[in-house]
Amino acid sequence: MALITVIGNITRELELKYTQAGKPMVQFSVADNVSKDKTIFFDCAAFDALAERIVKFFKKGKPIIAIGKLDTREYQGKDGTTKTSLSIVVSDFSFLPMSNKAEGDKPADPYNSPASAPAASPAQQATEAAMPDLVDPFRDQ
Repeated sequence: MALITVIGNITRELELKYTQAGKPMVQFSVADNVSKDKTIFFDCAAFDALAERIVKFFKKGKPIIAIGKLDTREYQGKDGTTKTSLSIVVSDFSFLPMSNKAEGDKPADPYNSPASAPAASPAQQATEAAMPDLVDPFRDQ
């Protein structure tokens, strides 16, 4: 089975619903900001305990990694033509780390974020103060 993985933000508040057979389900969209000028929206659906967990842990605007299979559905358009819609039936999900609040709760982008060095510990700071002539070849000058 071919799987598709979608990474993006949930576009609307999640509501747990039930099928006619009584199975829990949730339908949601994930927005993938491909560039500043282009966003792709993916329709997703999850069922049973997975749907309950997604509703419990996510809300509008939160980042998600959704994994599932592509499903097609045909329907009649208003003009009478047959149309096809694609959606993802989610079989698993994962959390995506958030960036800081100052950036508006956007997901952290591990590929385009500048690498930041960890802050020096108090012991490292004391050693550097006591030995100012010591050169660290790996530290940016």
